Order: sequence, then structure tokens, then C-alpha cells
Amino acid sequence: MRRSARAILITKENKLLLMKRTKPSGVYYITIGGGIEENETPKQALLRELKEESGSIVENPTFMFHYEDPKRQNSFDFFVCREIERIKPTGTEWTVWNSPDNQYALVEVSSKEAKKLPIKPDDIKDKIIDLYEKAINESKEQ
Repeated sequence: MRRSARAILITKENKLLLMKRTKPSGVYYITIGGGIEENETPKQALLRELKEESGSIVENPTFMFHYEDPKRQNSFDFFVCREIERIKPTGTEWTVWNSPDNQYALVEVSSKEAKKLPIKPDDIKDKIIDLYEKAINESKEQ
């Protein structure tokens, strides 16, 4: 099973940062993150993948839940984190893989907008949005 770390990533503008994927089979959205390498903790993988995929520098990633997708042989550790800076991403999404039939784009969306998008995995979309909303509400209370 492939293990990865994913971010419910809140931007400085309190938006949810997602990766828009456009392929011949259609358009969908995913959280930012990627594979956990050997001798790497999920949190270390998350910090590395955020820099590569979005250029995001974050503070205090907080583990929220673990999800397994046996059908696709994937497992995910989800963290909520807040972006403090964004630099130029360096990952292969931007340097090698981006092509006319495999496009990547970063999008910042509100909760209302996120609810209308095809966010994958489908069965945890509502949980991702709920955790995003909770984190936004907690930051407003402070």
C-alpha cells in the first residue's frame, strides 16, 4: 500500500488550497501532498511535498485522521495546516508531468466553492471541508 501525507491547507486569505487536475478523463481536485519516502515521518513528507507541489511553507501541521483506500492501494495521513509563505514550487508536477493531457493548477476556494467541486477521494470530501471550516472558525475565535 502506498502511504502519503496530505494537507487541508489554509491560505493567508483563509481559503482552502487545492490542486486542480485536468486529464482526458475529466477534471477533479485533490488536497496537496504526496508519498512518504523511506525513513521519513508523515509530517516530514508533508512539509517536503508542500514545498514541491505548491511552494507552501506552513506552520504547525496538525494530524487529523488516517484514511485507507484499499481499492487503489493508497493510505493517507491528513493534516490541517496554515500557509505562512508561498515560494515557487519545484516538484515534477511543474517541471516534468505538466502536459496538454495532464495539467496541474493550484486553486484557492472558499468552503461554499469547495462543496461544488469534485474533490477526491469522494467519500471523504465532506470530512475535508468540515475540518477546513472548523479550522477557519477556530482562528476567528482567537
